Amino acid sequence: MLPSSATDLETARKARLAEKRQLQTSSRRAHDLLRSSIRMGLMARNTALMEHKLVSGLSTSRNAIREALQLLAEEGLVERSPRTGTWLIGSILEVPMDQFLPLVHRSKDQQDRVTVKHLESRVVPATPVLSAKLDVEPGEPLNMSEQLILVDDQPVAVRCCYVIDAFVQERVSAQWPDGYSPTDLSTTLSRMFGIVAETGTVENILEAMACEPRTSERLGVKVGTPILSRELLIRNSEGTPYLFGYARYRGDRIAIGATVPISRTA
Repeated sequence: MLPSSATDLETARKARLAEKRQLQTSSRRAHDLLRSSIRMGLMARNTALMEHKLVSGLSTSRNAIREALQLLAEEGLVERSPRTGTWLIGSILEVPMDQFLPLVHRSKDQQDRVTVKHLESRVVPATPVLSAKLDVEPGEPLNMSEQLILVDDQPVAVRCCYVIDAFVQERVSAQWPDGYSPTDLSTTLSRMFGIVAETGTVENILEAMACEPRTSERLGVKVGTPILSRELLIRNSEGTPYLFGYARYRGDRIAIGATVPISRTA
């Protein structure tokens, strides 16, 4: 029979082994959990990230946490220094699948973080793709507007939308004050279509692609950096398409969110 002190040591050793077996050791899973925490706002910007607290809070090994933090540093979300430790300096934006503008379902403080900078607006003829998507005749005039989306003054997305001219005129007369004729089409489109206010549907196609030079300049990333491309088609409650567009998001700063019902099939 082991002496009391030896028994205590053996019990402690077994407890440590049991605890070690329960810890997650995957840096990928730790990275996923940390990114989700950042996106959900559970980890505030400009705060220090303590490794020992993360190990305890995520039930993860120290090596997994260190590797995950290094990945976040390479993504520009955290800053690591031997002298000052690890600090959260970036954020991840969640874009609802049924919206064109980020954070519209969030608190006012979060909405205030989003800035829309208008880049260009003009009337363009409907190309074959636009004609097919918006159900208009080829060459029919469409209102095009392009904006840069910034969060905390950091560019995260470029979006371009095309709207049927007749539909815009109808909405303008219905929603803008009598006697007021806006001359800035991009402002008009932002006010009327930045948030989908009426019932209808939003069709989405998501793709990953390499960032080309023009978008890389807008978003402040290197040419060839992976980005998310989103194609949208918005229809009104009668099923009539009225807005078609593209949005290109920084892949390291954007998450696309959607909630869909689960249906049971026979």
